[in-house]
Parts: sequence; structure tokens; C-alpha cells
Amino acid sequence: MGTLAGHPYVSRAEWAARAPTSAFFPMPSLPTPRLWIHHTGTEQHGARALRDIQRYHQVTKRWKDIAYNFLVDDDGTIYEGRGAGIAGGATAGDNTRAHALCLLGNFENRPVTAAAWRATVDLARHGRDRGWWKPTCGGHLDAPGASTDCPGRYLYARLADLRHEIVSGPAPTPALIEEEPPEMPDVRLLDCAGRPALLFGAGDPKRLNAAQRGAIRALDIVGETIDTATHDALASLIPLPVVPRVDVDEAMIATALAPGLTAALIAAIPGVTDLATTDDVEDRFRQVLTAVFGAAAAGATG
Repeated sequence: MGTLAGHPYVSRAEWAARAPTSAFFPMPSLPTPRLWIHHTGTEQHGARALRDIQRYHQVTKRWKDIAYNFLVDDDGTIYEGRGAGIAGGATAGDNTRAHALCLLGNFENRPVTAAAWRATVDLARHGRDRGWWKPTCGGHLDAPGASTDCPGRYLYARLADLRHEIVSGPAPTPALIEEEPPEMPDVRLLDCAGRPALLFGAGDPKRLNAAQRGAIRALDIVGETIDTATHDALASLIPLPVVPRVDVDEAMIATALAPGLTAALIAAIPGVTDLATTDDVEDRFRQVLTAVFGAAAAGATG
């Protein structure tokens, strides 16, 4: 057993992980904008719990591997999941844009232990310093399109503290750790599949000044999902991130499976925007290609 971020660290080999059922996808770029926090929702602990979670994800959910990048147990032990820089399977619609950290336990029913909390904070800081993710985090229930109570009410109530602790220590790039104040909740924009995609929100490291934040409040869109016209009007007032017309997950996989496909062609294929994760997409995408382009095109992807 080694250490990571000053805590006991159990590698995949040490907890006897099975091999992934197919190759991992690397993150398109690092650091990722966010770190999503999850809980397992059960009171299984230790290496056996990791094996049970992996079996459930691979056999029942038909994902390629355990969905999380890292996991933290009650005693402060950190477990390797997919590891840093690898697309996960735990946060549908955001798996290639964010890492996932899962705490073992059901935090709808009880608080997080002191040891698990310290390990979570230290791992979050370590990932910030290593350039794995930016110093901001959110609960799974805050993810675009999520319908869940994960990570449980007790853990979710402490995420503001976690965000504060992540940025309270020295960071190699201080310009990236400016946080929006708590009174600036999420603003979302519908993506190409009609789902609300996060545009910006509390805790995101944005460079918005007081006048720009005032303009957002004046438009009365705080906490709302806005339309494309409002987005375009807002873009003249403040710097906005580009909201892709094709979800990064599907675009990345599609181009890997069928080189030469453009984003426009991908968006035009029926069903592509319904694909949710990097783990369930390959077989369904081949079916779509077969229906649209014929068996030869689908066969060429393999």
C-alpha cells in the first residue's frame, strides 16, 4: 500500500480490480473544469466494496469499469478507480469534462467521518496542484441533466466548505481560483439535445467583475435556463464559454470510431444526441451508423 495526498492509497492491483472491458478514453484536456462529488449510497467498505461496485458497473450497468476516478473510505483510505485524466462513467453528459470522486457510504443518512473528510480535501487539493482539475467542485445532483439525490444531504451540505478548503491553500496558478460569490447560482443553456448544460455557476473559476455580475442579475436569469437568443445577447456583455452543438462525449467517440465525420454530420445522425455516457455508446453508435449509412459504414468503424 502506498500513499496519495498524505493518505493510505490502494491501487487497482491491490484491491484486485478486474480489467476494463474495453479501452479507456483519455480526457480531451487537463485540468478539467470541475470535480464532481458522489457517494455510493450503501454502507459497504474496504476492497471488497470496490470489487462489488466494479462488478455492478460492468455486469449490471454494462459500463467498461468502475465509474469513478477515485474513491475515499470512512477511514481516510483513498482507492484508485479509473485514475486521473481518464473519462469516467458516473456523471452522464459530463464524463469527459470532469473527474468523479466518490465517498463510500450513504450520506443521506449520516455525516461524513472526519478521516474521510480530511482525505477528500487533501485529494482535491492534490489534484488541483497536479493539474488534474481546477479548484472547484459540485455534487452529482448539480450536474447537467442529473436526477439524483447523490451525494446525500449530509455530504452535499458540506460542499461549500470543501470548495473553500480546496482554494484556501497555495496553488500553482492563483489566477484560476477566483470563485463566484455564493449569490451567483447556476445559469444554464439548452444544448443540442434540449438538455440544460451548465453555462456558469457559483464556484466556477470565472473572471467576471462586479459590473458583469450586475449585468447578469439585471437580466433576471440567475438560476434559470436561458435560450440561445439570450445567450447571444449576454455574450456582448460578458465572456461566455462556447456551448458545443454536439456533446463532447459523442463527438469524441464518433470521430474515433469513424474518422472523417464532422460535427455537423454527427449532429444530423438520428439518436446521437440521446447517447449519455462514454461507456454505453459504442454498440448504439454502430447501430445508428448501420441505420443511416448501411452495414459497410458501421463495419468500417471496427
